[in-house]
Amino acid sequence: MSTVDYAVYTGIWTDWSYGKALGATLTLGRSDANLLIAFVAFFLTVVTSRLWAIACFVFHSCLSSRGPRDTVHHQRQAVLRNNSGPVSTAWTLVQLGWAWRKSEKTTRKVVPLLACSVLLAVGFTVAAGFSSRIGRNSEVLLASGNCRNVGAISNETVQFDYYMPWVAKQIASAATYAQQCYSAGSSVARNCRNTNFVQPQLPMSMNTTAGCPFDAQLCATNNSNLILDTGLLDSHTHLGINSPPESRFQLRTVLHCAPLVTEGHKQPFTSFHDQLFTSYFYDTQQGVAGDVEPIVFGAAPYNGSYTDPRALAEFIPIPGLQRRDAETHLFFLSPNQVMFNAPTIDPWYNSSQSEELSFVIPVGSSSEKSERRLWLAAEAASPLGCASQMQICFSDLPADQKCTPLSGFGDTSDAMKQLGVTNSSTARFKWAWNTMVSADFAAINVVRTLGQQALTSRYNLIDGFQGGTLPQDQWQRDVQYWNAVSLATMQQSLLVAAAGDLFDYPDALKSPGNDEARTLCASQKMISPNHVSFSLFGLAFIAVFGLLAIIASLCLESVVHCIQRRMKRDPYTRMEWFATGALQMQRMAHEELGVGVWSQCDELVPVSRGNTILAGLDVSDVRHPLLCGPRPAIEKMISLESDQQESDSLDTRVEDGATGTAGSVMSFDSFVDERRSRQVDGHVISPDVVIRQS
Repeated sequence: MSTVDYAVYTGIWTDWSYGKALGATLTLGRSDANLLIAFVAFFLTVVTSRLWAIACFVFHSCLSSRGPRDTVHHQRQAVLRNNSGPVSTAWTLVQLGWAWRKSEKTTRKVVPLLACSVLLAVGFTVAAGFSSRIGRNSEVLLASGNCRNVGAISNETVQFDYYMPWVAKQIASAATYAQQCYSAGSSVARNCRNTNFVQPQLPMSMNTTAGCPFDAQLCATNNSNLILDTGLLDSHTHLGINSPPESRFQLRTVLHCAPLVTEGHKQPFTSFHDQLFTSYFYDTQQGVAGDVEPIVFGAAPYNGSYTDPRALAEFIPIPGLQRRDAETHLFFLSPNQVMFNAPTIDPWYNSSQSEELSFVIPVGSSSEKSERRLWLAAEAASPLGCASQMQICFSDLPADQKCTPLSGFGDTSDAMKQLGVTNSSTARFKWAWNTMVSADFAAINVVRTLGQQALTSRYNLIDGFQGGTLPQDQWQRDVQYWNAVSLATMQQSLLVAAAGDLFDYPDALKSPGNDEARTLCASQKMISPNHVSFSLFGLAFIAVFGLLAIIASLCLESVVHCIQRRMKRDPYTRMEWFATGALQMQRMAHEELGVGVWSQCDELVPVSRGNTILAGLDVSDVRHPLLCGPRPAIEKMISLESDQQESDSLDTRVEDGATGTAGSVMSFDSFVDERRSRQVDGHVISPDVVIRQS
C-alpha cells in the first residue's frame, strides 16, 4: 500500500516517544527542512573552526618558551597561530614533518600535535554526524480537523450503498499491504519503504505446534495447530496514537485455530433434482457447495452465555466447541470440483489420498497419448475452528490490576468496568476501538469480505485447477494471512478516521463527542515522505553550544591575556601569540627592513602610519624570493629630514641607481642605522619604502 498524501500538522508539537522535554518536535515541509539542514551544517562548520581555534590557542600557550628553540619549534608555533581548521592544520604538520624528516627531533615535536589534530578532526566529524539526529524521521502528526468514525447505521441504503463498499475497499487495501509487508518471504526494508504507518509491521508471535483450542476429540490433530499472538500492542508505539505513558492503553489479540474432524458431524442428504449434498453439524446445519471459498460462522458469548441478548451468536456451538473465554469462529472450505495436481496431507484442504477420488485426463495431442491423474477433495466442506481472544491493559492502573483477562470482546467490556478504569481512559479506548471495529478489522470479517481472495492457495489456482503441490501447512499460511490483513486494517483504520477519509454520507458518521476523543484524534502519528520532524532540544543544544563556543573563541585571548597582565605573569607567551600571527609577522618582516612607522604591535592587527607602500616580492631567484621595493631618493629624503613637520610623510621616490653629487649621498646601511637610532612617540621612524641592498 503506497503512502497517502494526508494533511499534516506543521509546527511545534511533543513526540512522547522521547518524553516531555526531549520530545519537543518541529515538523516542516521537505523544502523548508532542507533549508534548515543546510543552515545547521554551515553553522556546525563555523563552530568546528572556532573550537579548533580554542584548541590551537591552548596548544600554542602550553608550548611557548622564552628559551632558545630551533626552527621546527617556531614553525610549529606559527602553524598553530595561523590555523584554518584541524584538517588543514594536520596537512600542514605533515608537510612540516616531511620537510624536516632528516632532523632527529622532528618526530617528537610534530607527531603528537599531528595526532591530536587528526583525533580532533575525527571527533568533530563524528559529532557532526550525530548532529543529524536532530532530524529524527518522517513521523508527523495528522491534521485532525476532519476526524470522524462510523457510527451506528440503521438505514439499509447507507449500509449497502455506502458503508459496505467502503469496508470492502479498506480491507482490499489492507490485504495488498499485508501481502507486501507481512508475508513470510517479504522484506520490510525492500517492500515497505512507502507506508504511512509508524510501524511497517505489528509484532506477532507464532506457535505452529500448538494443541487443540477445543475438545481434543474435535481437532484433526493435537500437536500441529496454530496460535497467533500479538502480545501487548501499545497504542503509542505500535498504533501511533501520540500520548504520554500514563494515557496509553495496550491491546492484545490471540487467534488459536485447528482443522476439525468431520466423522460424526456430517450427514449426506438428497436435495431437489436428486442432487447429493452433505450437511455438517456443529450445532448448525449448513450444506456448502460451489467454488473454493470459505464460509464463516461466529459465536461470541456474553458473560459465558451464548443465549444472553447481549451475546453475538450466529450459532450455538456444540459443547466441545464452546469457549466461555473466547469467541468461536468456524470456517468451512468448499473445494467442490477443484482438481488438485497431487494429494496433500494438509488437513483443511484435504485432497484425497485415495484413487477413488481421482481421475485421469488426456494431456497433449492424441498421438502422444499422455495422461494426467488429478485428485478431488475428500470433503465437500472442510471445517476449521478458531478461538479468538483479546485483552486490554491501561497504563494508569497498578501493575497487578491494569489488564483484563483474555476473553471475547463482550466480556472484555465488562472486565474494564471491574478494573476501575477512569472515564477518560475508557473514553480514549472506546473511540479507538470503535474506529477499528468500524473497519471490520477482525479476522472473521476479513474472510467474509475477501472470500476466495482470503486463500493464499489462489495464486496456484487457474480455471478450477490447483497447480503445484500444496504444502502440509497451507491452512496455517492462510490463517496467518487473515491475521496480517486484520492487523493492517487496524493500523489503517486509525489513520483514515483521524484524517476523516470515510465514505461521503455525513449522517452515518460520528465526530468526537468528548475531550478525550478529540485529544485522541489530534494525536495520530503517521509517516510522511513530504515532511521532516526535528528535535527542538537538539536544535537548541546545537545553537546554544555553538554560540557559546563562538563567543568563547572570540573572547578567550582577551580574557586570558587580561588575567596574565593583572597577575603580572611573564609576557612572553602573550607576546609570542601576537608576534606569530600572520599580520604581525608581516609587520616585523617589513619593519626589519625599515619600512613604515607601525603602531598596535602588541595586538592582532598592526597599523602603519600614513600612506605607506610596503615592499613587494623579488622572485628573480624563484628558489629564494625576497621582499623588495623601488629605491628611495635618498638624497632628497636626507634633505627633507631637516624639516621636522614633514619627516613622517616622506613619500618621494628616487629612480633606480640613486644618483647625486659624490659624497652627498650616505650609504643605505648608514642611513638605516641612523634612522633606527631615532625615536618619535616610542615608534621607530623609518623610510616609507624598502630598497634591496646591493
